[in-house]
Amino acid sequence: MHPLLHSSSLLLLMIIGFVVGDEDTSIPYPFRLDGQTPNCSGRGFELKCADNNPVVEIMSQQYLVLRLNLDKIITVVRKDIVDDDGCPHKLVNTTLNSTLFDYRPATIENLTFLYNCTNEVPPWVASGSVCKNGFYLEQRDSEDPQKTNQIRSCRSRIEIPAPRSLHEGQNPDGLKAALKKGFDLIYKDDLWCIRSPHECVYNMTTEKFDCLCPSKAKKIGAVDPNFQPCGVPQNCGDGQNIKFPFYIQDKQNAFCGYPGFNLSCNKNGQPIISISRSNYIIQKLFYQNQTIRVSNPAFPYSNSNCIPLISSISLPNDRFELAPNQTNLFLFYNCNSSLHESLPSHFYSACDGKNESSSVLALSKNDRKQLSYVSKECRSEVMAPVEAYRNGSDGIVEVLRIGFLLKWKASNCNICEESGGWCGFNHSTSSPKCFCPDRPHASSCKPTPGQFLSLEFSLFVGIGILMTHLVLAGPFTKCLTS
Repeated sequence: MHPLLHSSSLLLLMIIGFVVGDEDTSIPYPFRLDGQTPNCSGRGFELKCADNNPVVEIMSQQYLVLRLNLDKIITVVRKDIVDDDGCPHKLVNTTLNSTLFDYRPATIENLTFLYNCTNEVPPWVASGSVCKNGFYLEQRDSEDPQKTNQIRSCRSRIEIPAPRSLHEGQNPDGLKAALKKGFDLIYKDDLWCIRSPHECVYNMTTEKFDCLCPSKAKKIGAVDPNFQPCGVPQNCGDGQNIKFPFYIQDKQNAFCGYPGFNLSCNKNGQPIISISRSNYIIQKLFYQNQTIRVSNPAFPYSNSNCIPLISSISLPNDRFELAPNQTNLFLFYNCNSSLHESLPSHFYSACDGKNESSSVLALSKNDRKQLSYVSKECRSEVMAPVEAYRNGSDGIVEVLRIGFLLKWKASNCNICEESGGWCGFNHSTSSPKCFCPDRPHASSCKPTPGQFLSLEFSLFVGIGILMTHLVLAGPFTKCLTS
């Protein structure tokens, strides 16, 4: 059993006691044991006991809780990995509810699990990294061109968060045992409310945390109308939470996103963004560093080595720019036959419906001499961004299929979200806002230090007002400290 850790600074947190197995321990606010008073925590912070261990459910995936402390850090491991001796039983990517959790910065890198492989497991893969349904790929192996060629037979892969230390050191015994040590998440709550002269309780009507403010005679539950809509997570079906600066048309309000960052959903449940009048699939959103991985849906997901007819992308400079370590490929169509003789290794079959007899010439932007010559011998030319690759033309079709990284240009939302708010946009003033329970603010819901002093003073003179608030609370139940 993994005992939960907690600090002795109980003055800052509401503590709820519970029993895990044979040990009597405690969990800090905003978590609670399933079945206890719901007003003492929010939805998504419930813990259950499974085989004498606490379990939290995030985006329909169960995680064993290994550690939990008052620094807003929770260490978890996927339960299916523990149950199956370090191997993923559910072959799905790990996704978070970004309204409640974030990865702990600078501590995590994704580990690749390959499956649906037609060839045998390569001999350089440690036995402790091999499962009956696939095998783990270490970071250093994924960057080795020779080894990369040996795993091309694997048609499917998932990404599993792992401690960065796994990538930095050698793992002679394999990765299965190391993965069971878990990874760190930051949980989001209104801890600043408790540290101020406020009380934080969960509003069962609005499904949000509210602060009982002793200095204002405001009825509890009166929440700014812009706050609630932007706090409801939405996705297209693939589990990726869509939030500021993006928003899904027909699912989310436009003021919850930034102008020009509207998305749609395709029939496969993937978010789609339109750039220069072409649609791109958003494969992954990285909110921490404001980047997205996009791919052109024209490229087939099969092992086909053909290149389809695509259009050049022109990035809107006010919204996106290429992320670091990206480069450009040049695709040439309808070229003179003489080029087939002089550059045979640079030609690929064209995906032309059922006809793959035509060819496409692909060159890197570094092939400057050839680019100048080839552009005169081909009828059409397309520039396609890709991630920088190592192994020359052998990897061109694959990198085109994988896509590329874009960095978006919009207000950073971290400060607002950490204060308990939701980012949005005021179209009347054409400026970003932080939507808070009381009203929109410029960048944060947190009171300034001067406001804290004012609240401390008014706590004494306004005790009668506070009692009136508690009477009006209705759906609230005050959580007692232990």
